[in-house]
Amino acid sequence: MDPSILEEAMRIGSSNEAYSEDDLSKYGMGMKTASMSQASLITVLSKKDGFPEAAFAWDMEHVNRTNEWEILQLDAKEIQNFKSKILFKNKENFNV
Repeated sequence: MDPSILEEAMRIGSSNEAYSEDDLSKYGMGMKTASMSQASLITVLSKKDGFPEAAFAWDMEHVNRTNEWEILQLDAKEIQNFKSKILFKNKENFNV
């Protein structure tokens, strides 16, 4: 996904009233709430040809600390750190 599509996918809730049966979600809550029930930090990294890598996160500790429900955008250095941690733990499942 390109960065703007990824950010929209990470948003909680949807204002899309034109829902079709082929859509993944009607209310824009499923992936985020299911993930939040299992983890306090949810990070999604995506790369689309012709666009820079993008990563956004929901950090429930940040929400609790600031009382702000905001999606956090990772910068290039944070993305590299994130990828390094994942690759170190599970090298064979990623082609970077």
